[in-house]
This record gives sequence, C-alpha cells and structure tokens, in this order.
Amino acid sequence: MKEIIIKTIPVEKQRYNTAGDYWETDSEIHFRISKQQDERSEVAILLHELIEFFLTKQHGITEKEITEYDLAWEEKFNRGEVKADEPGSEPGCIYGDEHNISLIIERIYCMAAGVDWTKHDEQLIFRQDGSKS
Repeated sequence: MKEIIIKTIPVEKQRYNTAGDYWETDSEIHFRISKQQDERSEVAILLHELIEFFLTKQHGITEKEITEYDLAWEEKFNRGEVKADEPGSEPGCIYGDEHNISLIIERIYCMAAGVDWTKHDEQLIFRQDGSKS
C-alpha cells in the first residue's frame, strides 16, 4: 500500500467546495479534510473519504472522473440545477453507491462517538465562501 498522507486544512485551501478531498500520486494517497468545529466531525469526514476512495478505486472509478463530476456538479449547484446538497448524493452520481456506503460508515462513527448526526450535518464546513449550503 502507498503511503497515506492526511491533513486537516482550512476550507479555503481545498481544491473546490468540499468537506473532504482525496487524490493519488505514484507513491502516495492524499486526504484533505476541511477544518470543522468538532474534531469528531473531522474524523467522521476522514472515514467517509477513506471508504469512498478505496471503494471507487476498486470499482474502477478514477479520481479524475470524480473531480470532473464534482466540479460540473458545483457549476450546476450555483445555477440551482441540482436536487441534492452534495455531489455524491445527486441522483445518477457516478460514485453514488460508494458515497452512500461511506455515509453509512460516517453515521455509524458519529453514533459511536456521541455526535448527533443532525448537528454534525448542519454544522459541516465545506463552502469556501463561508456559507453552509
């Protein structure tokens, strides 16, 4: 397995509007988690991203395809043309199954760590302009 590098960063330093991001190089796998109000939320996001990364990789969905999809979704979001509040939850998402499995793991962690899911979800910081949605 490649070296895994995990960093928590201000949302403004993400490549685009997201609570979590990942990519792979020849020798490393990188995860970037947007700084949250509660460290447990950061762990929940990290677990989501880890599961999603490895499932999409195993299912032949590339990070390039995911990033292109996410950026196109963001443009549609800005025009009010989407149904979901995040790209992975949009009907027809190319990595929707992997995202939904990752959400289940994220929810299980929150439950075990004593984090109220609704509060976690409402307080997620993922927009670079500071807004929540």
